[in-house]
Order: sequence, then C-alpha cells, then structure tokens
Amino acid sequence: MPRRRPDIPDAWPALMALPLAAAYCGFASEQTFRREVKAKRLPAPVAISPQLMAWRIEDLDAWRRSLEPLDVAAARSAPEALRRELETWAP
Repeated sequence: MPRRRPDIPDAWPALMALPLAAAYCGFASEQTFRREVKAKRLPAPVAISPQLMAWRIEDLDAWRRSLEPLDVAAARSAPEALRRELETWAP
C-alpha cells in the first residue's frame, strides 16, 4: 500500500524527514526523491543519529533556486499544447 503524502504545514521545519522533504520539493513519490538524491541531483541528507537522516531546508532551498528559470521566449516557438502547459508555469 503506498504511503500517504504528509500534510503540508503552514511553516516548514528547518529539518525534514524523507516524506516531508519529498513533498517540499514537489515530488509525488519518496522513491523518486530518493533516486534523485542517490544520483546527486538533490542535496544529501544530514545524519541526526546513526539511524535517522533529515534534509536541511537551506539545502533544499538552494537546490530549488538552482533550477533554471523558464525561458518564455523558447516556449513561444513550441507547439501550441506545450506552450499552453509552459505558460501556466511562467511567473
């Protein structure tokens, strides 16, 4: 049975366990989040204890800031359906 996504808090904690860190980064599954961490496309967790790992919000925020901004000019030359999809993400 798949695990339920955690409720999104009003204020994010400084340290997040796997389910909350995955939700904070917008991943639909913890498995995909783990795969991205293993591939070093996401920051590594810090060890809280020998069995407990958590992600720092500062590290996750730095990753989010590193994402390339949407190039709206390139989207204008995309096919119509793709352009509509991309424009929903434009600031």
